Amino acid sequence: MSRNVIGLDRVLFNINREIHAIEGRTLTGMIKAMEHLHTETETVSPKVPIDTSRTSLSPEHISDSWYIFPAMQFGNPTVFAGYRAQHAPAVHEMTGFINWKRPGAGAKWLQIHFERNRREMQLIIAQNAKIKI
Repeated sequence: MSRNVIGLDRVLFNINREIHAIEGRTLTGMIKAMEHLHTETETVSPKVPIDTSRTSLSPEHISDSWYIFPAMQFGNPTVFAGYRAQHAPAVHEMTGFINWKRPGAGAKWLQIHFERNRREMQLIIAQNAKIKI
C-alpha cells in the first residue's frame, strides 16, 4: 500500500530497521505484530474506513482486503502486510473534512497506527524471538 502514500515509506523504513535489529526474530512474532496492527486499525481511531456503497471502483471493503504474507528472505523471516483493495492508497490519503461512513474512521489510519504501535510491535516480536543459548 505504500505506493503514492505520503510519509508511509519513511515510517516503514524506520520500523524495518528497528525490527531487523531484533536478533532471533521469528515469523510467529512478526505475524503476531501484524495481527496486533490490524486489530488496532479496526478498533482504535483512526479506524480503517468502510465503504458502504461498494461500487465498481470499490468492489470490496478495504478492511476485508487485509493480508499478511510470511516469507523467508535470505534466511531471515519477513512479513508483508497491507491491503489488496486497489483504492486503499487513495482513501488512505484523503485528508481534510471527510464524512466517513464508519465512526472513528480517518485518513492515514495505517501510517498513524504503525507510528503509534511500533514499540508494542517490537515487544511482540522480541517476546517471540528465538533465544540463543
